[in-house]
Amino acid sequence: MAKNQDGYLSAKESRRISKENRRITDQYEKRRKRRNVPESEYTTQMKDPANAVEFDNLHTYFFTDTGVVKSVDGVSFEVPIGKTVGVVGESGCGKSVTSLSLMQLLQRPQGQIVEGAIRLNLGNDKAYDIAKTPADKMQGLRGNYISMIFQEPMTSLNPVFRIGAQIDEVIALHEGEGKTKEDIKKRTIEMLEMVGIANSEGVYAMYPHELSGGMRQRVMIAIALACEPKLLIADEPTTALDVTIQAQILELMQELRSKSCTNISSVEYGILETDGTLNVILFPAERPATAGQLGISTSDGGYPSIVINDGRVIDTNLRKLGLDRNWLSAELKRQGRGSEKDIFLMTVNQSREVYISVKEAVQ
Repeated sequence: MAKNQDGYLSAKESRRISKENRRITDQYEKRRKRRNVPESEYTTQMKDPANAVEFDNLHTYFFTDTGVVKSVDGVSFEVPIGKTVGVVGESGCGKSVTSLSLMQLLQRPQGQIVEGAIRLNLGNDKAYDIAKTPADKMQGLRGNYISMIFQEPMTSLNPVFRIGAQIDEVIALHEGEGKTKEDIKKRTIEMLEMVGIANSEGVYAMYPHELSGGMRQRVMIAIALACEPKLLIADEPTTALDVTIQAQILELMQELRSKSCTNISSVEYGILETDGTLNVILFPAERPATAGQLGISTSDGGYPSIVINDGRVIDTNLRKLGLDRNWLSAELKRQGRGSEKDIFLMTVNQSREVYISVKEAVQ
């Protein structure tokens, strides 16, 4: 890259770089915008079916008028299904660009995935390589399979539309088939209630500027969860909030995750307690079946009794269980333990299920 004596690019050199970069990005855009692309071109296999997404040697570059910026240069990591994974790094290191690469929401045409793979697990032994997935196919994946909560809600929410209309639009776009406007509005109200907005009917009719920062971020979470995504990306969702609101938003997200509330249609009641705790009651058909309902007989092993405590045998508890030291010696031998002196804690229940913890000094 030729620069003049002052360290700046000459106009001629800048035009040359710009022209070359436009040629490169045009090729990427032409390929990305193709229609009727055979699914075999972007179908792939997960290295580990237990992962929701796998980033493999990802390179995302920005082709600017002054040169190429390598925002993400060889990133690899996995997100297991049902787990929370944090990506940590200083400002400008490429965290947001990595997330936007997965969503295919890079600033086009400058931003392009130039190398690597992003394998998205769709279930049923099916996966797509997002780096190769065409734009028209991505429209069906965003919202339904992957969704994102952005850093600043005021730049993500449209200031001229009411909150309800913006959530309605997301639901109508992805799941509106066969639904009336009343059905969609009801679903939107449910989403607002689910993220802890008590005055959901009132907020539905408000504009973004009428809400506090914390309330706007709750709206963004509602939008992100509206279509029950399999993978939720939170790009520093508390950056612009004060410490108290940050804690509330993080606690809300953890509460929703712990109660599997990405599938909002499974929830019959969402109760926001006075202490801020969110309790969820699923519809009867969505509640886990019990062993009794399945006709499976179960046995209660009973509360475990301590039979060894810090190397000392408690004969009283052994006798209550109908056991003796002969049984204890045989069990320790079967477990590969030499002597009760080596045991820190050993418990046994009525079903003779054994738990053993050895002393730290014993290898």
